[in-house]
Amino acid sequence: MAKRSESEHRRIVGSLRARPWLQLFIVLGLLACGVGVVVATSTKRFEIDDAEGFSEGELRGTMVRSNGALVVGGAASRLALSEAKLAYSLLRGPDGTFYVGAAPDGKVFRVQQGKASLYAQTQSLLVTSMAWHPEGEIIAGSLPKGVLYRIDKKGKARVFSTLPETNHIWDIVYSKSRKVFLVATGPKGKVWAVDLRGRANLFYDTRANHALCLALEHDEQVLVGTSDEAILYRVRGPGRGEVVYDFPGTEVTDVEVKGKLIAAAVNDFDKPRSGGGGPAPKVDAKRPDFSAAAFPGGEGKAGKGQVWFLDGPRIELALENGKAYFSRVLFADAHSVYAAAGADGRVYWVNRERESAIWVDVDERQVLALALEGDQPVFTTGDGAAFYKLGSGKARKALWTSKVLDARFPSRFGNLSWRGKGTLRLQTRSGNTVQPDASWSSWSAAMRAQGRISSPSARYLQVRADLSEDPLATLYALTAFYLPQNQRCSLKSLKLKRRERRSSTEEGGSDVSESSTPEASALYSLSWEGESYDKDPLRYRLYFRAESQKEWRPMLRDETPYTKTEYAWNTAAIPDGYYRVRVHATDELSNPGEQKLSCQLESEPILVDNHAPKVQKLAYRGGRLSGEAKDDTSPIAKLEYAIDGREWHLFEPKDGLFDASSEPFDLALSFKEEGEHIVAVRATDAAGNMAAAELVLQTRAKRASRR
Repeated sequence: MAKRSESEHRRIVGSLRARPWLQLFIVLGLLACGVGVVVATSTKRFEIDDAEGFSEGELRGTMVRSNGALVVGGAASRLALSEAKLAYSLLRGPDGTFYVGAAPDGKVFRVQQGKASLYAQTQSLLVTSMAWHPEGEIIAGSLPKGVLYRIDKKGKARVFSTLPETNHIWDIVYSKSRKVFLVATGPKGKVWAVDLRGRANLFYDTRANHALCLALEHDEQVLVGTSDEAILYRVRGPGRGEVVYDFPGTEVTDVEVKGKLIAAAVNDFDKPRSGGGGPAPKVDAKRPDFSAAAFPGGEGKAGKGQVWFLDGPRIELALENGKAYFSRVLFADAHSVYAAAGADGRVYWVNRERESAIWVDVDERQVLALALEGDQPVFTTGDGAAFYKLGSGKARKALWTSKVLDARFPSRFGNLSWRGKGTLRLQTRSGNTVQPDASWSSWSAAMRAQGRISSPSARYLQVRADLSEDPLATLYALTAFYLPQNQRCSLKSLKLKRRERRSSTEEGGSDVSESSTPEASALYSLSWEGESYDKDPLRYRLYFRAESQKEWRPMLRDETPYTKTEYAWNTAAIPDGYYRVRVHATDELSNPGEQKLSCQLESEPILVDNHAPKVQKLAYRGGRLSGEAKDDTSPIAKLEYAIDGREWHLFEPKDGLFDASSEPFDLALSFKEEGEHIVAVRATDAAGNMAAAELVLQTRAKRASRR
């Protein structure tokens, strides 16, 4: 058949790439016809095609929906609070001014017209929560001394109330009907009612370690979330409460109400809050720690978060996050909420139908306070205190950057393809450090259609998608192909063990003494360990040679690839002697031609001995049985005798040692009865081969005859 031209070949390959279903159809057809198809697996791919894959990347003006679509998100502007380490609480003023409770030094910042200024400073470490006093002043909760401060309109802070048995104030809500501030505290899990003059009375004792969060229902019943048992209470009045639900986890961190619908952020921490857990910093008055390590779990691992909806008796889990806890929830509308994550710096959106999206992603790792209602949605962060304002409409710059993709070895990159709609531009960069740095290549020119990755060969790759040109642009999936540098395999632990035949007793034959040795077979079990560092399948070839020879002889036919790591070697057709075995491995099944690499391992000498020893010179004189056991290859390992077909008895050679291939023997042998007797002697060599000889004799003075 004439060879196709290069242009024709490219056209056919191009059509197959454009129609992957056609590739599958052809492969299946060839297999059905009995045609062998070698599919090269050395070319590998990075695939990102679901919400989890996109969520592992960095979002800037983009968001990931739960159906796996990457779309344009909202625009966010950042205002750094340079004098703070942590922006923990947030209060919206009636005129659109925002107040941010921060640490250290218990500061409160005022944010207006895009600028932040220090408004007040308490004598605490952290302002954890704030509420409006009916007279237009701010009531601020703090830790570690459990003090409520009243901040007047000029920003002067004074002690409003000191709560008994309290080190931490976690949340404050104002009850209009009762005209009191309800305050959730720890470490004894109590809720206090503080009147407008600062007088405190116990409202409800949850008997938990901490009462963490509060919310008022439409009839002013009070919801209380606790730690360390993650129980949500409903308190109808002073001292009158009931359990709404005992959640799986260690704490109910936040609770919100919209009409009759309740949303709760529930977390599970390795360490309880009483030991420094949860999204509250470890508080040491001399050396306060407001770093990321202080949130959650202290030295423990980050918590796992859940968002739940409660609608009357119906309780539904809406969102789970196994990598981050949730610090706040806030209703977006009557059926959905925003959830702030305290470990990955993200705000999630989730509704009752379990649809979700990563709504915003920031550099800081903790989003700690939300005020997203109205026309000025804002939030604050920790691990670098910042105030974020979300603008109306779509983000002007909408970028997504993949996580660093690891090819494990230096690789040559192939095509980049993707599925999406609208105007999309993709770029790549590569490098050899796990964190991108100056040694990495620059971002490539933007690709508007799939094609060859232009980034240089390297171990690591990143992909960036730009959705900025089209507010309706959507990216569903992408694939980056690469060919890693082939890695040589390794072999170890080559073991050869002779198989044994079952004894005649096991096979239902004559009785054999317990000391007898099962006969050896001509089969040897070969086993080894093969490792491919780049996970390529290995093909094995086995060889043997006599120790005195140079030529290796194959054990296997070359037509059929052998991929097992064990083999039964039949040595019946080869002479006795010492042999070596070689295992040779290649990765040719996935690396054709010159790309394939190989490795091999050779055994130590192994003795092949399939021939039985001889029992010779057998004689009986003067009450003594003598003779010789001899083998051509192996030492004699055991001698036995039996009289008249009865049980076998062990005996020793002349020198008392089984240490040679020829062992003379001479033992006293007496008989209880006169007459003809048959004496059998059996010898076993070190390889397990056995042989026997018999002597027929008369106990009277007659010459013995040998049989």
